Amino acid sequence: MATSESLPWKLRQARLERSIKQVELARQLGVSQAAVSQFERGNTSALSFAKIKDAARVLGLDLLREREAAVESRALMYCERADCLANVAYTRGGKTIVRPRMTLAAAGMASYCCECGELLLDHCPNEDCAQPVSEGSFCAACGTAYVPPAAAGGGENGQADGRGRDLERIRELTRPRVLD
Repeated sequence: MATSESLPWKLRQARLERSIKQVELARQLGVSQAAVSQFERGNTSALSFAKIKDAARVLGLDLLREREAAVESRALMYCERADCLANVAYTRGGKTIVRPRMTLAAAGMASYCCECGELLLDHCPNEDCAQPVSEGSFCAACGTAYVPPAAAGGGENGQADGRGRDLERIRELTRPRVLD
């Protein structure tokens, strides 16, 4: 089902406000009424992008303005758990750094990690900074790691429990070997 923030919902609302039936919109677009119905219910593959643009034009919606409004109401967020599969640990200069996967989510609303279920953060973890998140492993304003190195430890080989053992096993299995 389409939500109140989605394009299918907005197109449906615009159609209803103009008292246009699905069958009439479908005729104007050159598609079936079923395709319009499926799109309005959230099946965005039911209409091609060209047909969606045509529907927006017929219904008086400015897709560029809608997109800009949607982008303005979103924020980058990340999971602060070093052992989360959404984050990637790598070594640079002998130090373990964790690069969080940035997610674009609704600003001001609680969002949860798709991998571990933890609450996502939208700001620098440094309480003195607390700037909005930017791409990368470190805060652009203060240089604090989004996922602190201390959080990356705690288990075998400086990795979080479980995941560190898995990474070591993968390294062992993929390590080049000399054949006799």
